[in-house]
Amino acid sequence: MPDLVQLTYSSVSTHPFSHTELLDLLAQARKNNASSGVTGILLYTEGSFFQVLEGEPDVVHHLFNQIRDDPRHTRVTAIIDEPIPKRDFSEWTMGYAELSAHSAETILGANDFFTHGNSITTLRSGRARKLLQAFKSGRWRQYISGDSRADAAQLATIRQSDVGTHLPEIPKPKRANYTFAYQPIVDIESKQIFSYEALIRGSRQESAVEVLQQIPPGEMHRFDEQSRLYAIRLAAHLGLNTRLNLNFLPRSTETSPCVISSLLKTCTECGLRADQIVIEILEREIISDYNAFQTVINESRGAGVIFAIDDFGSGYAGLNLLAEF
Repeated sequence: MPDLVQLTYSSVSTHPFSHTELLDLLAQARKNNASSGVTGILLYTEGSFFQVLEGEPDVVHHLFNQIRDDPRHTRVTAIIDEPIPKRDFSEWTMGYAELSAHSAETILGANDFFTHGNSITTLRSGRARKLLQAFKSGRWRQYISGDSRADAAQLATIRQSDVGTHLPEIPKPKRANYTFAYQPIVDIESKQIFSYEALIRGSRQESAVEVLQQIPPGEMHRFDEQSRLYAIRLAAHLGLNTRLNLNFLPRSTETSPCVISSLLKTCTECGLRADQIVIEILEREIISDYNAFQTVINESRGAGVIFAIDDFGSGYAGLNLLAEF
């Protein structure tokens, strides 16, 4: 089996491509790729390209050098260039989608890191991987065209109304209208954001205390699980691609045996890895069944989930809990 590499790059066209020029470019790319064994995808938005090339190293790198020398491209920037065990886009000599600038930024998570119309050309490897994961996992594949005949009829387009519909909503208790604020946790040495902590807030910016007061005690653990899944989906929709810290009532492991499996399932649906999740065990309640708690913790660690003790030294989060961990 030949060695394979995946090379992802972005570029800016020297002039806006017309509908006909895009079709000609795509047809030529598919013809050349079919003969050289290259697969991948091509995204285009308002003069900016984002392309993935997969194949044998010499072939891919030769093709990339040709692209860099192509007078139709400028600001050609390699984002990812690495060996891969198998192709991610093996069914396409070149899948294609045209996105509006708004759609591109919404998929990636529009925030202070992006300026309108430049999202694709300002991607770094972390966000590029998030974008690729969305296509690899199927969340956006229905908008990718792999058929030149289909392209001739109409370019595949992601409309604004379609964006976000693939992040399934989770029902919220009627007595609690809530959302989340994502507080950055910063590594002061590297000056980089290490994680975001999901902090529950009311839909009108009410505090966490005000929101939780609306939840009957008997429904608290169910709400704890539901809101945590919603926090994951919302974080994915916003494009947060660092770690994500989530609060966790320890007795949720007793009231819901599927509390972690539902979390892992939601991560998969949203294109997040288990090792991006940091579970913060809250100090508000005592653990009554340590065996059950330990079983869930060990299974979660095996899947890659990270754990932390919230407010260590207060409430029940003392040395006994630390010893159990």
